[in-house]
Amino acid sequence: MSGSNHWASVLFIGTGFGITIGIEFLSIEVLDRWTYGAGMPRLPFIGTGLAPILQWALIPALGLWHMRRLSGPTRT
Repeated sequence: MSGSNHWASVLFIGTGFGITIGIEFLSIEVLDRWTYGAGMPRLPFIGTGLAPILQWALIPALGLWHMRRLSGPTRT
């Protein structure tokens, strides 16, 4: 993976984390749109549920991996 592709992936996933945490905080703490069940593990300090964070850790990473695999070897 080239350097620019690496940073683009980091930016993509990092942006997703930021948006996820922001939406979860806004929806739970500010707008009171929903609450987490008693069984939902929450991250310390930010209070975001573990499931939304894991979704942004796993699904985009798997998607990026799959797209790189489909595109074949890169030439430098």
